[in-house]
Amino acid sequence: MMIDRHRNGDRDARTISQNIGYAPFAVSKQFGRMKTFLAREQDIVAIYQGLVTLDASIKTGKLPAEAFWIGCKDLFYTHTR
Repeated sequence: MMIDRHRNGDRDARTISQNIGYAPFAVSKQFGRMKTFLAREQDIVAIYQGLVTLDASIKTGKLPAEAFWIGCKDLFYTHTR
């Protein structure tokens, strides 16, 4: 959400925190890492989508519950340097 607000023109951590409903301290702490977030946005989205897919697969019985940690490790190793 921080990335979306930043792209929509909000350049202040306080404004972003008001718009997304998070504590100003938490947003300002992460706001300093905005360049990293913007550079790694595709990886962040891919990890999130992978986690949602993994969760759905386990809940529907397509994967056993034991596959959770292996799936998480695979996602993070694939999308991090």
